[in-house]
Amino acid sequence: MPGRVSAPDREDEGGRRRARHGTGRPPGRGSAGSALRAGLLGFLGTLAVVVVVVVAVRAGGGAHSGGGTATPGASRGSSPATATALRGWSSGGGTTAMATLSRDVSAVQDDSSAGDTTSMGQDCVTFQTDLRAAEVYPAVPEATVQAHWSKALSLLAQAAADCSDGATTGNSSLLAKSVTELGSGSTELDLATTRVDELAGN
Repeated sequence: MPGRVSAPDREDEGGRRRARHGTGRPPGRGSAGSALRAGLLGFLGTLAVVVVVVVAVRAGGGAHSGGGTATPGASRGSSPATATALRGWSSGGGTTAMATLSRDVSAVQDDSSAGDTTSMGQDCVTFQTDLRAAEVYPAVPEATVQAHWSKALSLLAQAAADCSDGATTGNSSLLAKSVTELGSGSTELDLATTRVDELAGN
């Protein structure tokens, strides 16, 4: 009958429509999704490895930092042998000598602040006696401390001499000079004392 389309014709027409419009699925979406999933899994795998390495490194650092008994002073910049030698120097009279000189400095500075020239002269004589005793004491068995200690003794000896002479003669210039020298010597003495305490574990 006219107008009827046979089955082969319908199939042929359907094929042409599919060819024109496609299957309705965007080309390549499946392969792109697979690539994205593969890339994401690769990234997660790498991240997991990094996390494991970081944890292992931190655990190793903690293991190395612990354990053992530290020798007093050794962890603060000196070897165990040096720390032991410093403790011997300190307990054998070194710390006492430092404390005596520090007390003498304070006494002379107090006299100067009060304008008491007579007491200043007397205290400076005592200061000189204590300095002579300190100068014959054995050297500090650590280079940095010894450098501060030696400089302190030199500055304080000059200060004590100028103080004594200035008080005896009434020379105000010498007295003023001695006060400046006392300040510089006291600074070196404090540095030496602090360093001994740190290294010897006092």
